[in-house]
Amino acid sequence: MIYAVNHTNSFDIPLTCRAIKMHSWVLIGKQPLYLSDRLFFFLNGAIWVDRKDKQDMRRAKERIQKHLRSGKSLIWFPEGTWNLTDSNLMLPMKWGIIDCAQKSHVPIIPIILEYSIQWKQCTACFGEAINPEGLSLEEGISALRDRMAELRWNIWEQKGITRRCYLDPQAQRKKLYQAVVDYPPLDLEYEQSIIFNPWSYQTD
Repeated sequence: MIYAVNHTNSFDIPLTCRAIKMHSWVLIGKQPLYLSDRLFFFLNGAIWVDRKDKQDMRRAKERIQKHLRSGKSLIWFPEGTWNLTDSNLMLPMKWGIIDCAQKSHVPIIPIILEYSIQWKQCTACFGEAINPEGLSLEEGISALRDRMAELRWNIWEQKGITRRCYLDPQAQRKKLYQAVVDYPPLDLEYEQSIIFNPWSYQTD
């Protein structure tokens, strides 16, 4: 199966591995990493992809399908980069995850990770599996994004309602970007350039 997970910081991958309690490879973008993290991916198993190279992305999709058809599972972050916005439940997502699931005949399990900075806790919420068979790529990715956004909204809703006048936008953004400060190898400018714009996307 494919585990589709939202992405906000460098802890997402190890915490996802812990939450699903079974071995799964990881789809990860080529990027600067700490040596310890590279070692983790080498030992765990990873499929690397250059997120700006269409040929490399096609090769990665072929490796993904071969991997899934062999009976293995894969952790996939369909937003493609860290979501550092304070209002978007989910960033736009590319259709590749739907295409690979359909061609490999596997379900997609949505997972939402939500962090409490004050309590230093992470909540992992699993959603109902999505079977993309028979859906168009547009329908499939829309269904997945809606499912993940709903899961995240449900967690937010449990925190209760707060008046806007009590919020400090600058403090909120500082909390979000603390994840960037805590992981110096991250190239923020590059990561922000990866955010998918569905209105400019053209299929091959």
